[in-house]
Formats: sequence, structure tokens, C-alpha cells
Amino acid sequence: MRRLELRLPDDHPIWRVPDRLRASTARRWLELGAAAEEARESLEERLAAVEARLAALERALAAGPPAESAGRKIDAAAFARAMTAFD
Repeated sequence: MRRLELRLPDDHPIWRVPDRLRASTARRWLELGAAAEEARESLEERLAAVEARLAALERALAAGPPAESAGRKIDAAAFARAMTAFD
């Protein structure tokens, strides 16, 4: 195993941990911090993907309906029948 030497301020929370538990606690905190950082990075990537999709939807809405649907109307009765077909 490799050793890591750190310098921490006197008021760091690790100094409130008893000597016999300090190394294992510090190791656990480091592992938790690394896991949290990985989760944060993953969430940032997912958020960027959601934002990109939202921007594409906003552009599509701003452009208006597609030309092929212009002037077409929804048949309310047919729509209602289609929705109740799953009951």
C-alpha cells in the first residue's frame, strides 16, 4: 500500500476523530469524496444532455409546426376512441 501525507488546518474535522480511528476515517472520507465527485461528473453529463435536448425542442417549437401538418385538424372523436382502446 502507498502512503499519503497531508497537511491540514488545526480546525479540520479529522482532528476530532480519536487517534486510533483517524486513518480509517480519513480513508473512508477520501473514498466517499471520490465517489461523490464521480457522481457529480455523471450528473453534469446527464444534465448537459437534457439541456441539449431541451434546446432542440425549443428550436423546433420556435420554428412552428412541420409543413406537412399545416392545416390538418385533429379528429377529436377518433382520438378519444384511440385513447379508450387501451382500457
